[in-house]
Amino acid sequence: MSIEGRVRLNALVVGSWIGFTAGLAVIVTTFASVVGTLVVPRNVSSLISRGCDGLLDAVFLRATRGVHAFEVRDRVLAWQAPMTLLVRLAVWLALLVLGFGLTLLPSVHGEVGRAFSETG
Repeated sequence: MSIEGRVRLNALVVGSWIGFTAGLAVIVTTFASVVGTLVVPRNVSSLISRGCDGLLDAVFLRATRGVHAFEVRDRVLAWQAPMTLLVRLAVWLALLVLGFGLTLLPSVHGEVGRAFSETG
């Protein structure tokens, strides 16, 4: 095997293990957010929860910017809490798929498509 082939193979192996480490970090962070939101009886703030809340706050404030009637504004803003929960669940799911896909990279020899296919 040539030196160029060895370097390419080593870069693939190192990249796979870096992806594995990043995947573990994503999984741990996501599970901490899930447990902090659904299990812990006090307020536990996570980056994921704050991001989802901030995004939906901005969307709903923009949607009600020109609305001055209280009844209409109240009807629109009543959807904010349920939408926040649904978006947060979707983000958790996407992050777990991403994290588990990255952790599979070393076992599928760096094939990203195969790793995420196995995860799904």
